[in-house]
Amino acid sequence: MEPSRICKYGRLREWVRDMDDMSLKHWYVPQRWAVHPGSEINRERTPELLKSACMSMIYRGYDATG
Repeated sequence: MEPSRICKYGRLREWVRDMDDMSLKHWYVPQRWAVHPGSEINRERTPELLKSACMSMIYRGYDATG
């Protein structure tokens, strides 16, 4: 599995390559698994990745599919 990274838009990267499409409004969750239920991304060890995971959730919004 690829390590968690931040995409050019400041969100948690969804794909191996930085090709996140700002127009997509879907819930692709594997990259956020490290936040919950996992714990690889957390406030103490990886605050920058946690912030980008939060940005991903905010961007997708409540109206996203999935």
